[in-house]
Amino acid sequence: MDRYSRQIPAVLSEGAAPGLLDGTGAAIAVEEVPETERLRAAVRATEQRLQDLARDLGAVVWEADVPSGQFRCVSGPVEAILGYAVEDWLADPDFWAAHLHPDDREPWRAFLQGVTAGRRVQACEYRVVAADGSLIWLHGIARRVTSSAGSGIQVRGVMVDISERKRAEEALRESEARLRSVVTTAPVVQFAVDHAGVVTLSEGKGLEILGLLPDDALGRSIFDLYRRRPDDLAYFRRALTGDAVSWVGSFDDATFEYRLTPTRDGSGGVSGVVGLAIDITARKQAEEARLALERKLLETQKLESLGVLAGGIAHDFNNLLVGVMGNASLALASLPPGSPAHDGLRHIEVAAQRAADLTRQLLAYAGKGQFVVQRLDLNTIVEEMTPLLRISIAKTARLGYALAERLPAIAADAAQIRQVLMNLVINASEAIGDGDGSITVGTSVVVADRALLADTVLGLDLPGGEYVCLEVADSGRGMDAATAARIFEPFFTTKFTGRGLGLAAVLGIVRGHKGALTVSSEPGQGTRFRVLLPTADPSADGFPVPPPASPREWHGEAERDRGTALLIDDEAEVRDVTAHMLERLGFTVLRATDGQEGVEVYRRHPERVVVVLLDMTMPHMTGEQALGELLRVKPDARVVLMSGYSEHEATRRFAGKGLAGFLQKPFRLADLHGKLQQVLAEPTLKSL
Repeated sequence: MDRYSRQIPAVLSEGAAPGLLDGTGAAIAVEEVPETERLRAAVRATEQRLQDLARDLGAVVWEADVPSGQFRCVSGPVEAILGYAVEDWLADPDFWAAHLHPDDREPWRAFLQGVTAGRRVQACEYRVVAADGSLIWLHGIARRVTSSAGSGIQVRGVMVDISERKRAEEALRESEARLRSVVTTAPVVQFAVDHAGVVTLSEGKGLEILGLLPDDALGRSIFDLYRRRPDDLAYFRRALTGDAVSWVGSFDDATFEYRLTPTRDGSGGVSGVVGLAIDITARKQAEEARLALERKLLETQKLESLGVLAGGIAHDFNNLLVGVMGNASLALASLPPGSPAHDGLRHIEVAAQRAADLTRQLLAYAGKGQFVVQRLDLNTIVEEMTPLLRISIAKTARLGYALAERLPAIAADAAQIRQVLMNLVINASEAIGDGDGSITVGTSVVVADRALLADTVLGLDLPGGEYVCLEVADSGRGMDAATAARIFEPFFTTKFTGRGLGLAAVLGIVRGHKGALTVSSEPGQGTRFRVLLPTADPSADGFPVPPPASPREWHGEAERDRGTALLIDDEAEVRDVTAHMLERLGFTVLRATDGQEGVEVYRRHPERVVVVLLDMTMPHMTGEQALGELLRVKPDARVVLMSGYSEHEATRRFAGKGLAGFLQKPFRLADLHGKLQQVLAEPTLKSL
């Protein structure tokens, strides 16, 4: 036995070859094993362990000759990672280079050159096209192990699959790119300061709004940058003590929302602050616009509600005045000439007429005044009123004009527009008082969009387009915001005397004409009113004006037997005084307390009744409903509508429905007399 052999004792089994004997005479089997085989077995076991270790770690161990590129050895999970058999790598020297990503072939060559140059260890990351066509990222390290003449250079290395890490890095880069894109395109500023308040980061599109570049603030102290903004500095100090804070701050015309979050070091102490400043200028402006719109809407709703209230009051008040004015006129007609009661009754009638004038102003405020719409030139109306305006203002006030040439026509009621102008000029004169001052009346054309109209009184729902503007400006004492907000309310006045209905009437007239107005005033700076009126349709030549009445004369009040009149009204006082008037004019009167009763009475006497006086607002059956029923009974029935509302407001619902006339409450005997003359004198009607 030589030194490369060893003896391995074994218990001889039956049939074993004879061998050595031990001290007891037992046989001992001796097997001679070459030492080289033992070493080879140990190497194989070590290699297997290394291969198992490489496989478990996901690493490919390789050895190659340089510069030929021939792989001498490839082990590990190469097939699992790349899908290629080991034999493919060993058989073809160009196999590896052919499967490298084209962009990574040059870096791979540089990697091998670095290894062969004698550097201890080289590292490289590269992509390989796997058998299924996918790209696998590998991280490789290698070193030169031998260098002998004629035998080339050997390089050994390890490759590890880092595809998952690369995908995670790519996702992170994409996320960072998206975040940076948001920061660089959105109106925000991203910044950071260290524990001493020095700016370490400042970027974002929001910097442009402030006129800054990303590097302008770097390295500067936040306490220096904000030294003139102590309120903002207080928030930064709080953040540097560990509080997360947020607030809204403004720079010139820009508004930012700040959010500061402290950062902490390993020991929990504050290491700095990261922050975000978001430009909310547009949002704030939109919010302010929304609030302004809400205020306008509430103001419009309030004015509409007050208008309904004023209209209702005027209607009911006119019904009451029918009794006062009607009875006074009846009493006057019954008195003999020279009666001492004549003057007193005349004063009652005049007072009732003044009360009726007040109700007309209330109806004007409610937008329910009397309208005779025509095609008008505003400049002509202003010029015609000049003499009246000059005597209506204080002697110390100077009246001037700034009238635009060639104004478009407006569709309006001339009397109502005159009232608007007169009320505004008188209001301007009262604002000037006893001192010197000026009043300027101007006209112009305004092309108004929806935004401009939304900023006016009454203009919220008006369409954009061309409007004719009437402007009255004064140099008087002006108004504060609280006063200006209430000037159009009925009965609101700042004067010791006055009813507070002048500007309320202006508002109602403008509302009735589908216009808008603005008021600008400051204490001590005067006031300017601007009234916007829609232009008339240029294709229309004009608007119909009711023809003047040409009633046939009635011959004397003693003439009787004019026929039967049906009086339908739910107010007892109105029925009584109107019935007395009708009887004095020679009519026999049938009375009804509402529309339903009136229709029933008319059905019983259709040929007997020559005229019907019908109230508009009644319970059970409205005047409009009653008119339809009356005309069904007799299509040529003469029906006169009575109302405390104006003719325009009352008859617009009866247009084309067969009304013979309208009588405005309150009315005198003479008014009733004239209206019945007009209605009963129509040539197509039977003469009485």
